[in-house]
Amino acid sequence: MAGGIEHAYGQALQAWAQGKVITLPPGDAKSANQRAQKAALTLAIALQNKAKVPDAITGATAIFQQQLDNGHMALAPSLGVGLNEYMIPDTHSFIWYAAMGTLHELAWHRLDVATDGVKALRGLTFQWWQHHLSMCSVMSVPANAGPATDNAQLNVGSVVSPGARAKGGTMSYHRDAIYRKRFGIPQVGQATNPKWWTAKDPDLVGPFWVAKNLDTLPQTKDIGPDHLPMLSNPMTIQRYKLGFRAFFADGIIPTSAFDPTVRAWMDYPHWKAGFKLLPNGPSDPEPDAPWPGDLVVEYKVKGKTEPEPED
Repeated sequence: MAGGIEHAYGQALQAWAQGKVITLPPGDAKSANQRAQKAALTLAIALQNKAKVPDAITGATAIFQQQLDNGHMALAPSLGVGLNEYMIPDTHSFIWYAAMGTLHELAWHRLDVATDGVKALRGLTFQWWQHHLSMCSVMSVPANAGPATDNAQLNVGSVVSPGARAKGGTMSYHRDAIYRKRFGIPQVGQATNPKWWTAKDPDLVGPFWVAKNLDTLPQTKDIGPDHLPMLSNPMTIQRYKLGFRAFFADGIIPTSAFDPTVRAWMDYPHWKAGFKLLPNGPSDPEPDAPWPGDLVVEYKVKGKTEPEPED
């Protein structure tokens, strides 16, 4: 990836997770993930320096409220301003997890709950993970899909979802590992090594905090289709006997999202996933019959922006 402020922010979040004294790296936070990182760093530094803590709590709270107002992982009123991710961003999910994991650690284990705003911030960090893991749950590969291959990117517990930044990769190993951790699904690949769950790399700060804070994160009973968030645009998830598909409404073109996919599908018998990228493809055609088989359940996830009705 090209060098951006998210890399310096990520290194600072790693240093804080390792117990080091940190400062805020210079530069402007523009994209949604950068702004989430900055909010986490600002609060960590305020607590570290015992200065401007109320303002930092207010700033962190705003990051969550903006998503409740505009859609999960969306911080602006519309995608047209260029600041939003598009649902679960695949190649950049670890940036979000480092920021949200740090904010959860701060709210639940570092700040005094009697301090103004901390109790509310605790509720918001819990809700963010509840929303996120619930979205993962309705787009994850179940154990009864059959024996998997040795592909660490697509296995039991993997999440197959539309999202942002698809040119860099349509799957997220970090997302899958965190989802498996919460649900007790056996890990595959690097996450089978306990060292992967340490803050030895900026990319692993999110998994580190998740593993450390499983007791205060949403439990499995708190996660599922009853706890889905609002997205920037409405999404439909259809789960069938032989697989599932997840898609945004036809005609939704998030022109200011980062390299988005708008449709994803999973074929259990052949252990294959496909995606439709915008604005000009490529698009993986869905499998032929008998896929997907009988419909089991359909979920409608509400969106901030509903599609324009056809003339």
